[in-house]
Amino acid sequence: MSMSVIARVIVLGVPLMLAVAAVPAHAQASVPVKVVNAKDAIQVLFTATLADGDSFAQTGTFTVPVGKRLVIEHLSGLARMQEQQRPAEVALTTTVNSVFAPHPLLLIEQSSGGTTGHTFVANHGVQIYGDPGTTVRFNFLRNTSTGDALFFATLSGYLVTFP
Repeated sequence: MSMSVIARVIVLGVPLMLAVAAVPAHAQASVPVKVVNAKDAIQVLFTATLADGDSFAQTGTFTVPVGKRLVIEHLSGLARMQEQQRPAEVALTTTVNSVFAPHPLLLIEQSSGGTTGHTFVANHGVQIYGDPGTTVRFNFLRNTSTGDALFFATLSGYLVTFP
């Protein structure tokens, strides 16, 4: 019974493949394909430095261009601080339809000790938006304020035309 199925596939498939292969492609260099929906890719790096005595910092901001909506597809982050310290709260903030909202990130411990100190990382596939003319930034809070700390974050996504 299974031979008859295989035989049918061969009998029907071979002529179909020959028919498709025989159709010539008439691509012309003088008529390029028009790309109508290319994404306007964007990648933004944010940084924050916390001095000894500081437990909270905000990164610099990115302003979404007027006439565009920001679509964020990926967030990554790295926090480096003293031993025994941990990120207490880390969030990206955006505004959509006049609603300001924080988007908390989960940072996972990557290493402890040595020359790097206490390191935490984040990698998140997301779908987060930012409206035209609004600002996007990260807030970083650690559990204590002893010693220096660094926070880096990158968002990647694209801009779309927004009426």
